[in-house]
Amino acid sequence: MNKTPAGHLPNLVPQLDDNLIDLKSVRAGTGLSGSTIYKMMENKAFPQAIRLGKKCTRWRASEVSAWIKNLSAA
Repeated sequence: MNKTPAGHLPNLVPQLDDNLIDLKSVRAGTGLSGSTIYKMMENKAFPQAIRLGKKCTRWRASEVSAWIKNLSAA
């Protein structure tokens, strides 16, 4: 599993594989706080996280990237 370095959310749209990224990377890439991300997930306004374990949550980088692109289009 690839991990995105802190402070960098890669543009994964052209890639065939879909990396999973942690909350720190999602926060860095979106500029949102963790609590805002989770509130937006509750309201279905942000991509849903994937729970991999009790203390392990990840997001599909392509979904987060697409969400960011949709903000630009709006």
